[in-house]
Amino acid sequence: MLTHKKILIAALAIYCLTAIFSTGYYHPDEHFQIIEFAEYKAGHNLASDLTWEYKARIRPASQPALFYVLSYLLRLVGVSDNYVIIMIVRIITGIVSIVVISLFVEKTKNNFDPLLQKLYLLLAYFLWFMPFLNVRFSSETWSGFLFLTGIIFFYSQLKHKWFLMGVFLGLSFVFRFQTAFMSLGLLLWLLLIQKIQIRQLCTIMLGAFFIFVGGTIIDYWFYQGFNLTFYNYFFENVVKNDAAHFGIFPWHFYITSLFENAGFPIALLIIICLILYIFFYPKGIITWILVPFIAVHLIIPHKELRFMFPLVNLLPMIIIGVLNRLFYLYTKFKSIRFLTDTIVVLLGTYNFIFLVMVMLSPADKGYINMTEFITKNYKQKKVHLYGYGVDDPYNTLYILHQNYYGNKNVHFEFFKPPLLLNHNRSEVSLILIHSADYMGWYNYRDLVNKKLKIVYTATPIWLFYFKAFLSDKYANENLYLFEVDKTKQ
Repeated sequence: MLTHKKILIAALAIYCLTAIFSTGYYHPDEHFQIIEFAEYKAGHNLASDLTWEYKARIRPASQPALFYVLSYLLRLVGVSDNYVIIMIVRIITGIVSIVVISLFVEKTKNNFDPLLQKLYLLLAYFLWFMPFLNVRFSSETWSGFLFLTGIIFFYSQLKHKWFLMGVFLGLSFVFRFQTAFMSLGLLLWLLLIQKIQIRQLCTIMLGAFFIFVGGTIIDYWFYQGFNLTFYNYFFENVVKNDAAHFGIFPWHFYITSLFENAGFPIALLIIICLILYIFFYPKGIITWILVPFIAVHLIIPHKELRFMFPLVNLLPMIIIGVLNRLFYLYTKFKSIRFLTDTIVVLLGTYNFIFLVMVMLSPADKGYINMTEFITKNYKQKKVHLYGYGVDDPYNTLYILHQNYYGNKNVHFEFFKPPLLLNHNRSEVSLILIHSADYMGWYNYRDLVNKKLKIVYTATPIWLFYFKAFLSDKYANENLYLFEVDKTKQ
């Protein structure tokens, strides 16, 4: 029998595997505005190495401070490898997310028909992009399950639940300011629909204010002076409209982006269920959280799909909530039951395939995998790394400094054939090639075939071909590393 305990064990295994293999970052902010900021306070970076957000003082320091503490504690017990530290942090993130999800589904599963409860549990942990997103040490991920914890306290019977609810809504805010619109919707629902007492609302606000003060103190420690980062953020990105410099997109961007990234069947399911859920449950807690948050992000000119990630762990409840409302059709009509069962099997198979793919894949096409391989296999050696159709893996964004994975023994430059033929014999010469450029490189490779040997691929070849078979989008997501064999010069 499939129990919640068995599902939890499977989730723990899958999330840990994902945390191990999902190296790198989904978006640069996940690294440059958290890890590099924390490294600055640890004395490993200069202020001039940081992103513009540091000078503008718009980044809340609570999450960099958390990484600073975790990194310090790990180094204290003898873990000094940066790659291992960040992997452990992803594992911790995954475990925290599993705990939060398990508490949330236990509080909410009884809202659904018993036949749908197991499907709810499976979706809560294993909707194919869930493990990938829930192991990310990003503001989107952490603010999302901190907010979810606030909802958990609402459903609890604890004596101080209102204060604790405010604490976690406050934590969600100091990790990512935009969740204020989720909290606004939740508080309006509590006041207008649940009709809680003003005293209880004030207790929530007191808990949130307590965290706000704590976050301000952390910001003071980080920036070495008093400032209100949320005001600075609003001034820079809304008043001065600096965010628009990173691109302006139409309101339907989130729809098209969802189809491009989640896959057509899953994206279609999510969009249909979002619309139906709001229609079926206009007075529901989730509706009141969704509407203001989505509405504001539709209005804001600069859009990125990750802006929606704080909502991601609510999707299983939304999907099952819609199915629960339509469940009477399933039980009443045999033809609908057969059609539904067929769709569930097909979607389940699709979801499983993509879950396996994302569980074993790096988050950044494998650039960090490459730096780890070079650092650990060419220790204390001078390495001349040539890039053919690729960025410098140690510094993929040239305007920023990726010092956390830095290696002073590696010199990178873009590939030029004469340099390969006349390379310095005192150095190890490596050539990094993007899969998209592999065939273009092949003609030249024939000329030096006897001098090259492939030493590493960022994604295992079998997985790369499997992903390429699933979608052309993944056909250009691998990196090959060749070493020049000096014995054949």
